[in-house]
Amino acid sequence: MKRRFVFDVARGLTGVALLGGAVAFAQSAQNSAQKPVAKPIAKPTDDGFAKTITPFLNENCVRCHSEAKSKGSFRVDNLAPNFLDPLGKEKWHEIVNVLNSHEMPPKEEKQPAKEEVAKVVDWITQQMVKAELTRRDGQIVLRRLNRDEYKNTIRDLTGVDFDVSGFPADPAS
Repeated sequence: MKRRFVFDVARGLTGVALLGGAVAFAQSAQNSAQKPVAKPIAKPTDDGFAKTITPFLNENCVRCHSEAKSKGSFRVDNLAPNFLDPLGKEKWHEIVNVLNSHEMPPKEEKQPAKEEVAKVVDWITQQMVKAELTRRDGQIVLRRLNRDEYKNTIRDLTGVDFDVSGFPADPAS
């Protein structure tokens, strides 16, 4: 009996220590999640844009998609290589789609070489992937255990039935 009591006390103290550590960890994680995180900027390779994209757009697209003549309300003369901007990314995605489907340039226009189109599509795709990875790196996902999950975790780790009624109510899902 005495031995069982000592074991229960030791397990209870271990549970309190674990609980204290878990609370401290949660508070430090919450504090770090609340700090403003500087949004990294995905810089496209200027070399690729200047050597590959700009000449391609000037030769094959600007004639019909510029300020002077904006077919389909789509302009490429003012298109910036900012792949983190959702609107800019959508325009670049549209360019990839029409090039891959051979919708542009139109059949009656001079067609670029397949290798040239492939270079443009590859560069844009690489920049979109880089921007997406950069965007994901800036996000911190912090998931909180609900009251039942927390109670069950403490019970499973320590064997102590922990009263969670003093915790804030779980938000509605």
